[in-house]
Order: sequence, then structure tokens, then C-alpha cells
Amino acid sequence: MLKMGIGDFYDLTPRELQNAIKGHLDFEDSVQQNEWERTRWQTAVLVNIQMPRGKSISPQQLVEFPWEKKKRHIGPKLTPEQVKERLAKWQRKE
Repeated sequence: MLKMGIGDFYDLTPRELQNAIKGHLDFEDSVQQNEWERTRWQTAVLVNIQMPRGKSISPQQLVEFPWEKKKRHIGPKLTPEQVKERLAKWQRKE
């Protein structure tokens, strides 16, 4: 999995091991994302071959992946008055 020798493994601190595992998983995720995006592009090309002249579909119109979606703000929207109240509250604590 991590492609390291047993001696290197035992020399790692727990934090270094955690970082190595996270780095490996991030790398695997990026490989998977690239493969999915390549497949989407190929599919869009094949679909566009069959589309009438002047019409086409982009790969993003074909499918949107979870990593492309914008993260939504979770929580209540505050009014300007509520923002001022909260800022004043935190500034008083200093």
C-alpha cells in the first residue's frame, strides 16, 4: 500500500504514518478522478458525433461529479444586525 520497507515503517512516528496514509489516499483519489473525467470526456465526444450540426454537449453538461459541486454554506443566514451583535460580543471579550 505505502510502498516502503519494514524498517522505514517502524522508523515512522504515528503522525508520519498518518501523513503517509493520507498522502497515499489523496493520490489514489486523484487517479480515480482523472479516470472518471477521461471517461466523461470520451462519452461526450461519442455523444456529440450523433448530435445534429450546431448542437453539442459539454462533458460537464453530461454529468457533474461530487468533487465539482460547490460546497454549500451550512447554517443560518444572519441579518446585518445579527452580524453586528455577534462582532460586538466578541470584541468585548478581548
